[in-house]
Amino acid sequence: MLKEVSWSESRGYKTGSEDEPLQFYIDTLCNSKSFDLLLGYFSSTAINVLSLGFANFIYSGGNMRMIINNILSEQDKSAVEKGLTKDLANFNIKLDDIKSLREILDNYGRHFFECLAFLIASDRIQIKIIQPKNGKGISHYKSGIFNDGENSVGFKASCNFTAFGLLENLEELDSFLTWENGRSNKWINSQQDYFEKIFEETADFVDYLEISEVLTAIKNEFGDKSINELLIDEKELLLKKRNVLNNEKLESSIEKANQLIAEFELKEKEPRFPFSSGPRPYQIEAYQNWVANNRQGLFAMATGTGKTITSLNCIVEEYKINGFYRFIVLVPTISLAMQWENEITQKFNFQEVTTCSSQNNNWEDSVRSYGKNVRLGNDIDFCILLTYATFRGKKFQSIFNDLFKNKENTYAF
Repeated sequence: MLKEVSWSESRGYKTGSEDEPLQFYIDTLCNSKSFDLLLGYFSSTAINVLSLGFANFIYSGGNMRMIINNILSEQDKSAVEKGLTKDLANFNIKLDDIKSLREILDNYGRHFFECLAFLIASDRIQIKIIQPKNGKGISHYKSGIFNDGENSVGFKASCNFTAFGLLENLEELDSFLTWENGRSNKWINSQQDYFEKIFEETADFVDYLEISEVLTAIKNEFGDKSINELLIDEKELLLKKRNVLNNEKLESSIEKANQLIAEFELKEKEPRFPFSSGPRPYQIEAYQNWVANNRQGLFAMATGTGKTITSLNCIVEEYKINGFYRFIVLVPTISLAMQWENEITQKFNFQEVTTCSSQNNNWEDSVRSYGKNVRLGNDIDFCILLTYATFRGKKFQSIFNDLFKNKENTYAF
């Protein structure tokens, strides 16, 4: 988590030095559960530039809160408006697919803004829009606090949270780590109190605006470069991102972020119990009794109590021990085989499943391949699903007796 990050020795980050501000954001996003940003100008291009970090952060369940000023690009304003409707039925975004999430955040197109709107609609990103109480000037903050559930890291920077701020300008950022000294703790506590006061709408020095009151940044309407930096097309943004990798420490942070995503991708392929609440007490007891009985026996259970789930939970628990799964499921009919296949693949996420039936002409090749790997001692994954009739047939019995008989850690249900 945050304590494990290789922070800049000086705790400062400067453009052109070995410790770039961009590195700070990627490291903190990959190791945080929440963060609060007190900003001036905001552009979703910053999320795109930091897509590796944001993919890890969002996939891991991270939540962010932002306080921003009242100037947005047309695309960002439209995404915020759509998100604030809170109509989740309008979206088809999956946050539990790390590969898809990374691709969406890395491409600054229509799906990116759909994802931004969805994150806002589902309260994964919360936004407050403010301006000074007297109506003159704008919010111009550039600070924030990251938290991993135990420790916090704060920062105060010169750069706006935009692609230009992260990639184009000469910027600096100072960080504060709660576990280091009293001064850092005091700064973070004070900053958090200040943020909460504004975010909870109890600050008497700001006006809170609706999205309809937000100005839209149009190139020819504002002469200020800091306004124009909100406007960038997809090709220009892609070019700037390609040119940024010329720093050893930054490359290391990006490599770590990629490794974390690769670990998430592998984890997505693992079998899992389908409900977050976990197996019921009687299902846990059934597994324990099955193990105590040398991993064999009958489950005598009332209709509707989940015999299929109880059985598959045994395989999931064995997978946790062995690191692989191999099991055979026998059922009386093809229709039941189809039902089991749905439970096995869709609910429990077993990836390597072969159903032996007339609807699958390649089942013999698949089963032979499984058997050869087992005979060679390879810890491969497989589930073979078939009817009693197919199991008794000469084809399957020939393969089974040749390649599987007397092999350990292969279970039948």
